[in-house]
Amino acid sequence: MKKKISMKNILVIFFLFVVVFTITIPTVPVKAEEYGQTFQSGRRKYYLTDNDTGEVKLYEEKGSDNILVAQMQINDYDKEKSGGYTEYVFTYNHKLYFTYYPQGGTTMTFSYKIGGDHFELDQYGMGVINHKNQYAIGYTSYATDVSSMGLGLYNLKTKKVKKLGNGYTVKLISGKVYYDSMSSNYKKFKVIRCNLDGSRKKVLKTVTNKKEMVGVQVYKHYATYCVMIENGRSVSKKVRY
Repeated sequence: MKKKISMKNILVIFFLFVVVFTITIPTVPVKAEEYGQTFQSGRRKYYLTDNDTGEVKLYEEKGSDNILVAQMQINDYDKEKSGGYTEYVFTYNHKLYFTYYPQGGTTMTFSYKIGGDHFELDQYGMGVINHKNQYAIGYTSYATDVSSMGLGLYNLKTKKVKKLGNGYTVKLISGKVYYDSMSSNYKKFKVIRCNLDGSRKKVLKTVTNKKEMVGVQVYKHYATYCVMIENGRSVSKKVRY
C-alpha cells in the first residue's frame, strides 16, 4: 500500500528546495546594457550607455562586473529637446570628457572626475572633439545634414569659448589649429590656420564658386569639398595650399 504524503511534508520539501536553490544560485549584480561605448582611461575601463529617453549611464569595470558610477538625464540640459547622443572623447587632468551631439542644434560638454559619482555640465554651447593640453577644439552647434556647423576653441582650465564661425572641419595638426570658414551663401570658404589659443590667424586659401560648396575637409596642405550641381548631385573637388 502506497504511503500518502501529508501537506506538512510537502511544505517542508518545498521550503528545503527554496533554501538550497537560494544558496546554490548566487545573486548576480546588475550588468551594463548590451549597447554603448567601451573605452579605457589609464588602467581603468569604462562603459557608456545612452538610450532613446536621454538617460546616460557610466559604468566602471570592476573585476568581471560593470559598476554604475554616474548617470544623468540629458533632457534636463538639452533646452531644445532635439534628441541626440553622448560620446566619450578624451581624458584630461583626471577628468573624462564627453560631448553631446544633438540632432541639429546646440552641443554640450560634460565631464566626470575619475573616482567621482556624477557628471558635470562643463560647457553649454561647446562640444569638444580633441585637445592638446588645456586647449580643446570642437563644435558650438552641430548639424546632421549638409549644413555647416559652428566651430570653436575651448580652454579646459578657464572654461572660455572662442567661436571661429561656421564651417565643416576643425583639426589639430602639428600643434596648430586648422579649420574652414564658410560664407552664409555657401559660395565662398577660407582655410585658416591659427595657434591653439586662436591667436596668429593666417588664411591659407580662399575658394569661391558660382555654385554652393559643402562638406569641406581640411588637411595640412590641401582641402577637399563638394560642389552642388543639378538635381541634388555633387562633384568632389580638391585644392592645395
